[in-house]
Amino acid sequence: MKSQCKMWKGLVGILVLCLWASGAWAIPIVIDNEDGGPAFALSGGGWNSGTETGEYGLNSNHSRNQDAMAYYNFTGLVNDAYYVWATWPNSSNPSADFNVTPGGGSTTTVSVDQTTAPDVDLVLFDSIESENVNFELLATVIVTDGTLAVVWDQSSDWTSNPWCWLQADAVAVERVPEAISTVGLLGLGGLLLVRRRKIKN
Repeated sequence: MKSQCKMWKGLVGILVLCLWASGAWAIPIVIDNEDGGPAFALSGGGWNSGTETGEYGLNSNHSRNQDAMAYYNFTGLVNDAYYVWATWPNSSNPSADFNVTPGGGSTTTVSVDQTTAPDVDLVLFDSIESENVNFELLATVIVTDGTLAVVWDQSSDWTSNPWCWLQADAVAVERVPEAISTVGLLGLGGLLLVRRRKIKN
């Protein structure tokens, strides 16, 4: 009986290792505007903080200045493919830009309409406010040096929409889950088969 328990513990351990290695148990990493440097920083003028409906954490930052920018810097990432998500409270800005730059890769610019709430692509529980917050998918990128930067700024057409509020709240990244490795499944199946034969003998 004890040997059977040890065997099953070993099989579970192998399965857990396969899931972890494949990213199937990836947990989103969030940088909020309240985190401070070096993870989060602001540049440009006119930034204020305030409490808005639907934001992540205690508050969000907002600015009407054309040169306003918010920086989110992720480090220590496993080199792999990542989803990049963002959330914001509603504002008057119809076209805020997110510039997503994975370490070792090129920049992807995504324009979002902040006059509407984020799409429900990801829902994270905000333990501070005890509520669920919606995050919208911005891009899927490849990280090759363990870092990823997101810069949130007024869009290039600011001149046609001056003095719109840019809302900077939270950005999340999540390692793209892969199928459980074939090698891991074959190894697990092989151990089960061997154990079954030993029991029969």
